[in-house]
Amino acid sequence: MENLHENVTKAINKINIDLQQERDMIETNNIDPENGIIDYINDDNVQTNRNKALKYKDLLDIKLLRTNKREGLIRARIFGADHSIGDVLVFLDSHIEVNQNWLPPLLTRLSEGVDIDKGVPYSSRVVMPVIDVINADTFEYTSSPLVRGGFNWGLHFKWESLPKGTLKFDEDFIKPIKSPTMAGGLFAIYREYFDFIGKYDSGMDIWGGENLELSFRIWMCGGSLELLICSRVGHVFRNRRPYSAGDKEDTMLKNSLRLAHVWMDEYAKKYIEQNPSAAHYDYGDVSDRHALRKHLGCKSFKWYLDHIYPEMEMNDGVEKNKRIAALNDSEKNKFQPWHSRKRVYIDSYQIRLSNTSLCIQSMKDIKTKGGGIALAKCIRTLNQMWFETSKNELILGRVLCLEATDNMIPRLSKCHELGGAQEWKHKDSIYTTVITDSQLPNMMTIVKPHLMKNTKYLLAPVGGPAISEHVSNHDKGSAWGSKNPQF
Repeated sequence: MENLHENVTKAINKINIDLQQERDMIETNNIDPENGIIDYINDDNVQTNRNKALKYKDLLDIKLLRTNKREGLIRARIFGADHSIGDVLVFLDSHIEVNQNWLPPLLTRLSEGVDIDKGVPYSSRVVMPVIDVINADTFEYTSSPLVRGGFNWGLHFKWESLPKGTLKFDEDFIKPIKSPTMAGGLFAIYREYFDFIGKYDSGMDIWGGENLELSFRIWMCGGSLELLICSRVGHVFRNRRPYSAGDKEDTMLKNSLRLAHVWMDEYAKKYIEQNPSAAHYDYGDVSDRHALRKHLGCKSFKWYLDHIYPEMEMNDGVEKNKRIAALNDSEKNKFQPWHSRKRVYIDSYQIRLSNTSLCIQSMKDIKTKGGGIALAKCIRTLNQMWFETSKNELILGRVLCLEATDNMIPRLSKCHELGGAQEWKHKDSIYTTVITDSQLPNMMTIVKPHLMKNTKYLLAPVGGPAISEHVSNHDKGSAWGSKNPQF
């Protein structure tokens, strides 16, 4: 195990160094068009590359594989897995950086209970590292809080806090954590088990939904999905997808429909309710996936919700009413300076700059009128807690309202309840994920604020200077806006 990790690390580092020295990563005559296999070694100079090959052979036998046509992430991963020969498959996105000793915890946990002599050739566990954040602009590496994967009825993956009591004792911080879903880009699985449970759905196109489909299938068909705290891998969270699927097809919609109709049983209608346009969308033939589910003897989606993800909100209206009632508890409103004008709070949250661990807070304290706002490390404190009211106000710590100003630098002011510069609304709310107190007491985020060129300014009125691009629906956050001011 120790030698394997060392060899993988050396091999990856060696390739990275060579790629920095060579302008073209793949420029070779050693191509097998039928199988799409390309040696990494550049064949222009046979002797030179023979020496290179020997150097790599001392580490690991590494090949780069290329499909004959564009297949997209999902089928490309199947292609790679089909050409693999090792016992364990480790899937990693290209835009990642592994941390120290990231591999041994994954392989150690996978191997537990495996005994070929006793007829147990592989484990039905699938294990994931903690995904840290690499800034897409600066490549700064930031550790992530301990969270697990979930999803909403729009079939978008989301991060959420661990259930209460998960980290109760010191030893809990090194134990595997069960996760209802995976983010999808980074995980390890036995190759035989990956084949046994049906790989990925090859009928899905390009990208999107494959992570939830595999997560549901793992749990419903007898496996388990675990997060390993001692393994960390950094991931570049980009502001937008750097590629497209063309204008002909909405691949995210198609893929989501395939997983909904195969794995979600009667709950598939909840996805249709969230996406009415999906009702008559062609998602292709899924008869082979239904046959796979029958062959594996998988449990129902209701079983998954009852036993794996009981925290999933089944009735959004009921949960929302409970949340509003809690927010308007008179005991919690003791910071409200006047009582004659009763505020109706409808939500509360922290506002985090997407793909970072920085949140918006007051520059001074929550009671200083005219004070500005700034970015600071996300901490569960009152000067980072924003309360949304039925009048579309954002009130910091239930005391002062966020107000836009002529010079585009927002400030905290006494709430006048007249709207205008103190009235804020969600922008493109169909893609906005509101993370509330009860859902994420530690992780916090609802939005991607628009950034001014001068990054100390987080907010700007409509029509202000250039701002960052709008976030697409697959990102962690979404944009905010208002009638007058705009995030």
